[in-house]
Amino acid sequence: MPNVFAGLERLVASRQLQGRTELTDSGFNLWFEAPECPPVCLPGTGTPPPHDDTARLLVRALDIAVAYEVSDDFPDWCDEQGLDAADPAELAYFKSLDAPLHALAAMLGCASLADLSVKVQMGRPLDGGV
Repeated sequence: MPNVFAGLERLVASRQLQGRTELTDSGFNLWFEAPECPPVCLPGTGTPPPHDDTARLLVRALDIAVAYEVSDDFPDWCDEQGLDAADPAELAYFKSLDAPLHALAAMLGCASLADLSVKVQMGRPLDGGV
């Protein structure tokens, strides 16, 4: 099994990425910052990550991104996540993911965070055209 954190740690270092967690009333926010990029705030639900290690926070962000990117639409996303599509709070959360996920992908220099996640899981190199 590849060491997924080794590739992510190199990516974090090459982009000078800094991550942190912020607790909120509805869950948590994952904040990512890098030089010459606006900060990215990705909302999360459930149990917040127990650490502020940027590579590990990036793994959590990739989990959120994969669930979002591979879903065909909101009802499909709810079905995959075991959520109630009739709940307005779930729709609001779903809609809140698009802009920060695109901004995080741009910050990391990749077109798709789901594709980045696959590379990480396969242990493929992440440098040079993530």
